[in-house]
Parts: sequence; structure tokens; C-alpha cells
Amino acid sequence: MSLQKIVWILLLMTIGCQSQKRVQDDYYDDTSHPAQETFDSRVQYLIMHYTAVDEGRSFDLLTRPDWPASAHYLVTEYPKMRGKKPVVYGLVDEKLRAWQAGKSYWAGNTNLNSGSIGIEIVNFGYIDAPDPNDDNAIYALMLKEERISKEGGISQAELMKQKSSWLYAEDRYWFPFTAEQTTAVIALAKGIAQRHDIPPEHILGHMDIAPQRKHDPGPLFPWQELYDAGVGAWYLPEAVEWYVQDRPLDQEVDPQLLLKALKVYGYEIPEPLDERIPKKLLKPQEVKQYEESRRMVIRAFQMHFRPSNFSGIADVESEAIALALVERYKGADVALALLRK
Repeated sequence: MSLQKIVWILLLMTIGCQSQKRVQDDYYDDTSHPAQETFDSRVQYLIMHYTAVDEGRSFDLLTRPDWPASAHYLVTEYPKMRGKKPVVYGLVDEKLRAWQAGKSYWAGNTNLNSGSIGIEIVNFGYIDAPDPNDDNAIYALMLKEERISKEGGISQAELMKQKSSWLYAEDRYWFPFTAEQTTAVIALAKGIAQRHDIPPEHILGHMDIAPQRKHDPGPLFPWQELYDAGVGAWYLPEAVEWYVQDRPLDQEVDPQLLLKALKVYGYEIPEPLDERIPKKLLKPQEVKQYEESRRMVIRAFQMHFRPSNFSGIADVESEAIALALVERYKGADVALALLRK
């Protein structure tokens, strides 16, 4: 046997021994009998958030030891470039749990913090503005609510130059995301989804998993742009057209079919009122609470998949989109079964 072959054998034996036995503090970890394909990543979901404050405040809050929330990544409004690649900030290792989902639900899972990665995106979110033309009041409120920093932050004149790109709805202004930011989010999300084999319908907004208390990332988050780049779920237009069945898109419908479709897709819907009790005998507060909870679920879904109108009212287009999503990601037989019920 040649000397070179002997050296290769000894090298392979050394590598084999190293991979099979790892010295721990008080024991040897023998990895010579690994499980075969009976495991997967702990990460099952990817959750999008907005910070609701400016860049400086975002870094401050998300890196403070006394702040009750954390996230795995932060994407700034105008990411720096290194070469031709956008820079994102890793705050928590992907292997570790960040406190970013809170009380949440998706498809029966109520422990999303333990199985998800969170991306925080620098964005003001929304600001209440009963008078949309009162620039002074809007700027003062943003300072008061610490959306922007008092020192080193954006001036009123600079902020109001951007006003034409804001969305006014629900007596609020919603703030857009930058094109550079979207490019960075797509690159980051695509890598995370590939590393952990996250299915498209598990790439969600905070509002999707906690519709009763969260609004982020809001109606201006570019979900369809992410989908077109290969990130996340979307419906097929031809399927929506089939479920519309020549009805006017804005025609209101009984919300029950829509809610059933949303539940199958993954959303948590409110427990329905007891049908055995006549509505007039129920407590008004009970009815009001149920109807508002129902509206918030529909609204969150609309923000994600039909942001042109997120009133929370069940209409033909929303119903058709929900059924189209069920058909695409849960199966045509499941969607048709909902129609037959």
C-alpha cells in the first residue's frame, strides 16, 4: 500500500472519529447513529412586523435588555449596501426564540414564538388623523407617541413632503415601505424560507396571527410583490373569478362561508354565538363583541390579500379570494366541500 493511500485512510479515520464523538462537559456525544429523515427544522413560520417608530428608536428598543419584545432581524428604511447586497441586521440567532409573536394563533398552533422567525421592518405603521389636512397636529402626535425622535429625527417639512405616498383610511394615515426595503425583505425572507423549508402559507403578518390586537405590517406591505419574487402565498386570479360567479365584487354576503374558509386556511375565528338562543335574548354587549371580533379577522385577511378595501365587511371578492386560497393551498376538494355545507 502506498504512503499516500495510508495517509488518506488515517485522515478519514480521524474525521470519522471526530464526527461520531463530541466531548461535552461530563460525557461523550456519539453521533454515529443519526436519525434518518424523521425530523425537520423547529422553524415553521416567518412573521412580518413593522416597528412603528423611526430607525434610531427601533434599534434602541429591540436591543434593550428591559424591552419585552425582540425579533430575529431588523430591516431599515434605506438599507446600506455591501457590494450589491442589502445589509440587514441580525438581532437574535435563528436557532433561538425571540419574543415577537406574543399571544397568537395559526392553524391550531398557539405557540408561534417557539416555532417562528420574526422580521421587524422600520416603518411608522399608522398615525390617527381625524383631520388629514392638519399637518401640525399630525407631526405633534408623531412626536408625542415617539414615532419619531425629538433629536436627530425627521423635520416636519421633510415628513410632509412624503405625504402623497401615505394611505388615508379609517381616519388614519398608513405609511408605505420603500422599494429598497422591500428588496432587502425579499432577499432575507427567501433565504429564511429556503433554510427552514417554510411553506408559503406560513409566511404571515403579525395581524394574521393576532388580528384582535395587531395591525402590522399593515395594508401597504407589498405581499403580492413578495409572492411574485417567490416568497409567500397568493391566490390565482382565475380561481377568484370562478368563485365570484358573475356577482358584483362589492356585494355584501353572509360572513359565515368567508369565516369558514378563513378558519380552514389558518385564521382564528371567534366562537360563534349560540344559534339556539334568539338574537334578541342575547346581551347586546355579547353580540357587539362577537361582531367586532369577526370584523377584525376579516379586516386582517383583507389587509393581506385585498388591501384596496379592508373594512372588515364580508363581500363577494373577499369570499372568493378566501376560497381560492383554500383551493390552492388546502385542495380543491376542501374548497368545494365548504361550498356544499
